[in-house]
Amino acid sequence: MSWLRKRTVAIAISAIISIVSIIVMIIRQDDQISSTIPPVVPPAVAEIPPPVSPPTATTPPAPVQNETSPPLPEVPLSEGMLTLGSTFEFEDLLITLGTEIGWSTIDRSWHDLHGQEVFYIPITLTNLYNATNRLQTNRISPFGPDGLRLDDVGGLVDNDVSDWTNEMRSGATLHSNMHILYNGSGQYVLEFQSWQGGSRSLTEVFIDVRR
Repeated sequence: MSWLRKRTVAIAISAIISIVSIIVMIIRQDDQISSTIPPVVPPAVAEIPPPVSPPTATTPPAPVQNETSPPLPEVPLSEGMLTLGSTFEFEDLLITLGTEIGWSTIDRSWHDLHGQEVFYIPITLTNLYNATNRLQTNRISPFGPDGLRLDDVGGLVDNDVSDWTNEMRSGATLHSNMHILYNGSGQYVLEFQSWQGGSRSLTEVFIDVRR
């Protein structure tokens, strides 16, 4: 081998060694840099709450329906019991009931009882007191065949007994009609209640209504 060729080989080997040294240094520097950089932690993913279902519409409970109570056993009418056609005294008033009942309908579109059927009894009042007097309608309670108190219909029918609120002079007589809410065929009872000296006095009138 000639001297020039040997020189060329030596230079090539030296160059290769230098390149390898440089590569080794670069690798070491990368390792050092990697060791000083903290590991990248992925950001925490916020927990997404599960979707809230809209409140389901609940069906409101059905309103309690007023069931018709069964009629009470009817009281057999006997002598001395008050009924249609009877005359009796109550709080210094002489009260006479008619012998026949009539029928009417409540015609008050603004009222809950509009269209309800009523029956009426002719009634005559005479003041027996020696001064002005009147029959107080809050002393009278009508009851239907089921024994439950009926709604008052005073003032809801044109020819009712609302003029009971008018005072009468001694000896005066008033003719009118008493209207009662109809609640089926059966026996109706009118209770006339009076309070005197702390004691309660009750007068009952039995009325058979057949429709």
